[in-house]
This record gives sequence, structure tokens and C-alpha cells, in this order.
Amino acid sequence: MDKAREFALEVADLLKSQYGIHCEIITSQNSRANSMIERCHQTLANMICTRQIKDKHDLDPEFGWSSMLAACRKAMNSTVHTTSRATPSQLVFGRDALLNVSFEADWQYIKERKQKLITQNNKRENATRIPHQYNVGDIVTVNTGKQRKHGPDPNLGPYWITQVYDTGAVQLVKVTDDNGGAVYETWNIRNVNPCRT
Repeated sequence: MDKAREFALEVADLLKSQYGIHCEIITSQNSRANSMIERCHQTLANMICTRQIKDKHDLDPEFGWSSMLAACRKAMNSTVHTTSRATPSQLVFGRDALLNVSFEADWQYIKERKQKLITQNNKRENATRIPHQYNVGDIVTVNTGKQRKHGPDPNLGPYWITQVYDTGAVQLVKVTDDNGGAVYETWNIRNVNPCRT
């Protein structure tokens, strides 16, 4: 769960008390940590876009958005995923959603295939990365991701590292010149570059 406003503390408490779901807060600059749900959101948005809804008259007059979202949910739950070779309904309920037959998931295969894909993606992503060990006290800059042809540097900083987490994140502090207040932020190391000054 990221730190966006739509995920308020009340929602996290409700999920924990009603459903036993423990929310784990991630840095808002690293949306990859929520990659599975972000991919589901992207698929849902693509499904809705294919309907080409321009106004409320394009929706079902009786059910409105409910019928559209129900159809999208049914499609997503009935689609075979390449990693698991099964539909989400089969994995959750142990039965096929359309046919009255039981389903036995090959969890060992799913685990091995998922790990293989993770290893391939990490290898591809790390091929161009220069290895660097971050330590407390290092001076770094933060890449904001905004590519600029002209104008100021797209990097923020310099910042000092105050804590290095083993989750791939670092806590940074920048002492501001006005009133001397310190601002602490947590960033993923993908966005952090060693300062070369």
C-alpha cells in the first residue's frame, strides 16, 4: 500500500479488523513494489477504454458503472495467467468458474516459474547498473525522472544518507537554509545516484 490519500488510516484499520489483511507501507516513489495491483489497474483501465464511454448515456441505464465493473471483474477472474497457468478463480476456490470440475494447482511449478521470471527481469534491469554500496553519511542526489532538454538539473540534492534499509531504500535528509529545519525522506535506491562532487 502506498502513501496516497485514497488509502487512509481508516481503510487500513478496516482491512486489518474485518479481513485480517495487514497493510505494508511502501515509498510513494517506488510504485514497482505494488506491481501486481498496478498491473491489474492497468488491465482494468484498458478494458474500460475499449468500451469508448463518452458520457453517462453510454452506460447501462439500470445498473450504470456496476454492470461494466462486474463484467471487467468476471473477465479478469476468468483469464488464464501465464505465470500460474490458471485463472485467479481456480487458484482461490480450487474449482473452475465455468465448469463443475475441481482444480489442483501445481504450486511448485508456479513458484519456480515466478522466481525464474523475477531473476530474468532483475538480470535485464541490472545489466546497465553500476554497482555501488550506499552507507550512512554518503552524499547523494535523487533522480526525479523528469527528462529536461533545457533548464535546471533533473536531480535533486545533495542529500545525506541517514539510514540504509535492506529493502532497497534509503532515508535521506536535507538541511534547509531557511530556519535550519531538517527534512527526512525515504527513497528507493533506483532513484538515488552517488554525488560526484
